[in-house]
Amino acid sequence: SPAATAASEVPSNLAQLVPMFWQQVGAFPGGQPLSSRQLMRMLQVSCWSEEVQDPAASQLRHEKPQGFIGVWTELAMLRHSCLPNTSCVVVDRFMLLHATEDVPRGGEITFNKLGSVIAAPLADRQAAHQELFGRPCCCSRCISEARLPADVSEAVADVHQKATEEWPARLQAALQAATSTDAEQEQTAEALTNLQAEVLGEITALEDELSQCLPDRTEQLTVLCAVYAAYDLAWQMEELLVEQPDLDKLANCVALLGLFARGSEGHVYTAMVLDQAYTARAQEMAAKAESMKRKTLATQRRMTLEIQRLLAGA
Repeated sequence: SPAATAASEVPSNLAQLVPMFWQQVGAFPGGQPLSSRQLMRMLQVSCWSEEVQDPAASQLRHEKPQGFIGVWTELAMLRHSCLPNTSCVVVDRFMLLHATEDVPRGGEITFNKLGSVIAAPLADRQAAHQELFGRPCCCSRCISEARLPADVSEAVADVHQKATEEWPARLQAALQAATSTDAEQEQTAEALTNLQAEVLGEITALEDELSQCLPDRTEQLTVLCAVYAAYDLAWQMEELLVEQPDLDKLANCVALLGLFARGSEGHVYTAMVLDQAYTARAQEMAAKAESMKRKTLATQRRMTLEIQRLLAGA
């Protein structure tokens, strides 16, 4: 039957797909043909993919946001770090890698090989690293986070879980409940206000805990990278609730991205949004100052004319 014929044509071993190459591999001293499992393991470790590229950054490049998967041999030789010193962008079939900080001569070049898991707590990152490479991650961020007291680590994991599951679901439900009636819009605004207060309260409590066990602010921020989703959510709600949002909330997002995703499309785009917002706010303040200056000068002229009139009358 056609089905049986098709099944018989499927190679039992992926190495049979290019038999000449794999025969040559086996011909080397000590060389052994690779099994399908070994070959797939090599591809899993060596390939790089993203489900979808940053939509905003893709729009700036006049491209459609689309996912990709590929093997770049040079990239595969880099070691992973949860605080990488490089970032990459894929344009067409080319992988462009650039340093995001000064790398000393002989210094190691590192790269994020965990994808979005890099913004998760230690246990999640270690599990992903173990699955990919068969060993734990020993980067500076993981070592620092492993030294945290157990209760602080649990607090980090709890905030991350809420920020990636519970809070987004509540935000979506509140937005879907909003209709055109004033009463329901008020209820939605109240629900969002309460949710934002809860998110900010959890963030503040975690920051206070970290300040007690980690005196260095950079170390605190490194740990807070694991709850980036909470800071991002706080900013989203700030934009929804306030006509003039508190830009410090967006600045917090930029600061954290600058640690675990420095130079990435998301980091650059968010930093640009923050810069434009600061510029617009500064221009607005300058315009108000200029308006007040003109009003003051006009008032001074009127007072001068009035004084001159009174003196002439006297």
